[in-house]
Amino acid sequence: MGLVFNPPLGFGPSTGVRIALAVTTFAVALALGWIVLARPLPEVRLPTSSCDLNRGACSERLPGGGTMHFEIGPRPIAAEAPLTLALRVSDPDVSEVVVDFNGTTMTMVPNRSALAPTGPLSFAGETALSLCISGDMEWRARVEFVRDRTRYVRPFVFTSQTPARRVGPTGDQTP
Repeated sequence: MGLVFNPPLGFGPSTGVRIALAVTTFAVALALGWIVLARPLPEVRLPTSSCDLNRGACSERLPGGGTMHFEIGPRPIAAEAPLTLALRVSDPDVSEVVVDFNGTTMTMVPNRSALAPTGPLSFAGETALSLCISGDMEWRARVEFVRDRTRYVRPFVFTSQTPARRVGPTGDQTP
């Protein structure tokens, strides 16, 4: 009696080939999903606000309608002091709020503060600013948020005061 070859009942690739094909298909789908989801959002850089954060909350109109109100406290804004950050918006679809601080004329260490939702239209967080050895310092606070799958950035420029030389809202020096 000779060798008898019994082909499998089903025609097509073996089980090992089918598993390899399924794993490859899954990996390709996962990679394509990662590429689509990890792609950076388009960014809209809004003009720098002319509002003085040392005087109070700043209100700005948003493209496509709506408003944002950004505030840093306490005032006057001082270096090396705990600061509270607050953002109120008129659009409930705003998310992923971050405030990025850096000097306007001097690059400082990274200082990014994520603001947590405190209600359907408000966000809050805390930070502190580095002390500049040359005295008062001009800062840029970039308020970043996501709305409609687009990242918006609204810069605000303000001056922080050194702890030894704080000037009150009326212009008088306070110890």
